[in-house]
Amino acid sequence: EMRRVVWLNGAFGIGKSTVAELLAERLGDAIVFDPELIGAGLRAERAEWRGLDDFQDIPEWRDRTRSAVSSAAVEHGTGVVVMTVHRRDYFDETVGALRDEGLPLDHFTLVAEPEVIRARVSELAGPRFAVHVDASGSPASIANDLAVRLA
Repeated sequence: EMRRVVWLNGAFGIGKSTVAELLAERLGDAIVFDPELIGAGLRAERAEWRGLDDFQDIPEWRDRTRSAVSSAAVEHGTGVVVMTVHRRDYFDETVGALRDEGLPLDHFTLVAEPEVIRARVSELAGPRFAVHVDASGSPASIANDLAVRLA
């Protein structure tokens, strides 16, 4: 029996994954669904997708996410999806398309002041989480930095 999908959107560090796990416990029969796993799988599939900054740019990601979320809702009851989608067209192709097919879907965007998000992310600044890498550059420059560190 198809139940519903709860989609949690919001910035990195806002707490989507933590909230999703706690919400799934409270809902009882819910599963947490992370479409990033689909993105990782797609990147492994084709060389031309490995260099993309955002796997959401892969049309197959949007198709597979929509279909996997729909299947999970049918098979498991309630699914709590943890995924930041900020582009309107990608939102329409995922969240909007799931609604269009009649799937009961509640969408929530978690928001907080920048200081709150910085404070949460700053927990990663402790020595336990070192070595810290400046991630303000492109993914390619970050990968190059890490490759040099690993050489």
